[in-house]
Amino acid sequence: MGKRIDRMVDDLYTRTTGKFIEGKTELDLLSKQAIIKLFRRRADIAVEKNDFPELDQEQKAAIRKYYKGCARFSLIYHRVYAGRVGHLDLNYMPDDLYYGYIEPYYNDREAARYIDNKAMYYRYFPTECLPKLTTMRMGSIWYDAKLNPIPAPRVLDLIRENPDEMVLKIAENSEGGAGVFFLDRDDPVSDFRKRMRYIDRDVVVQESVKQHGDYAVLHPQSVNSIRVMSFLHDRGVDILTTCVKTGVGGCRTDNLSSGGMLVGVRDNGVTGDLGAMHDGIVTREHPTLHYVLAGHPVSHIDKAHELVRKLHPIMGKFRLASWDIVITEDGRALLLETNVSLTEIADMQVCAGPLFGDKTRKICREVFGL
Repeated sequence: MGKRIDRMVDDLYTRTTGKFIEGKTELDLLSKQAIIKLFRRRADIAVEKNDFPELDQEQKAAIRKYYKGCARFSLIYHRVYAGRVGHLDLNYMPDDLYYGYIEPYYNDREAARYIDNKAMYYRYFPTECLPKLTTMRMGSIWYDAKLNPIPAPRVLDLIRENPDEMVLKIAENSEGGAGVFFLDRDDPVSDFRKRMRYIDRDVVVQESVKQHGDYAVLHPQSVNSIRVMSFLHDRGVDILTTCVKTGVGGCRTDNLSSGGMLVGVRDNGVTGDLGAMHDGIVTREHPTLHYVLAGHPVSHIDKAHELVRKLHPIMGKFRLASWDIVITEDGRALLLETNVSLTEIADMQVCAGPLFGDKTRKICREVFGL
C-alpha cells in the first residue's frame, strides 16, 4: 500500500512540474500524462535557452496534415527540431506521440523496469557480450562473477583481488549516467565501502572497459560508445539510427546529462556534422577538443550492429530498443546498457535524422489504425 501511494505522489509531482526525483521515481510506472509533461518541459527549456523561432502558419498546417488522425500533440517539438537542425522535416517524431503512444504500443513499459536493471543483464544476455563482472547485488544478496550467492565479506575480497580498474554502477532506476563511480585504483575497497554507505539499490561492479583507440581519440578521458536504436519485427531486426556518444571536458562518462555529446553516423560509416548536447544545444565541433565533428570514420560499426541483431530478439516484449555499445581495444563489441522505455530520441533525431525516416507514416498507420 505504501509503495502504491508513493507512486501516486511521484506521478502527481511529475504531472504538475515536469520533473522527477532521481533514484526514487520509477519512470516506467508513470502515467501517460506525467510522461508527456516530463518531455514537454524539456522542450520548453530548449526553446527558452535557445530562443528557437516560431513556426509559421504554413509549417504548422503541414505538420497537422501529416499527422492527421494521430493523437493530439504539441507543435513545440517540430519547432525545436527546426531550430536545432536549421530546417523543418515532417518526419521528426514528436515526443508526445512517441512516448505517449508509439513506444507503449510496441513495448511493455511495466515490464521494462526488470530489463532496465543492469544486474539482470548477466541473466538475460550472454556474458561474453558484457563487461567482465566482479560482483553484484540484487536485493540483499551478493553474487560472484558466476552468479553464485556469496556472503557479504567475500565481496570485499573479490574487489581487493582484482588488479584492474573497476566501476561501480547503480543497476536500477538510474538515468543519464547517474550512479556510475570509477573506484580508486590505489584503494578500491575503501572507495567501494564509502560509496555503498549511501546506496540501497541493486548494484554491479564491473572491470572498466579498455576502449579501442579510434574511440579514445574522440575524448580520451571518457569511455565513448555507439548508440544504436533498433526495431524488432517478425523478419528480424532493423537498425533505425546510429550515433556516437562522446564525453566533453573532464567527464569520464559520455551521457548527455553528464555533459556528453551525441554525433550521428552516416550510412557510409563516418560521423555527421552535428553534435547534440543537453538542453537543445547543437555544435559542429567538439566543445573542448575543438576538432570538426564531421567525417571521422566509425570503426567496427558492423560489429555493434551485429551485436544488436543478436541481442534484440531475446527481448520479444520490447520491439523498440536503444543500445550503448563499446568497442574494446581488441575490436570486440560489448553491451554497456540497453533502454527499452523512455529512450531519449530527441538528440538522436537531431544528429542522425528522423527516427523512422520515410517509414514514419507507416508506423503511425499501425499504431493509430489510420
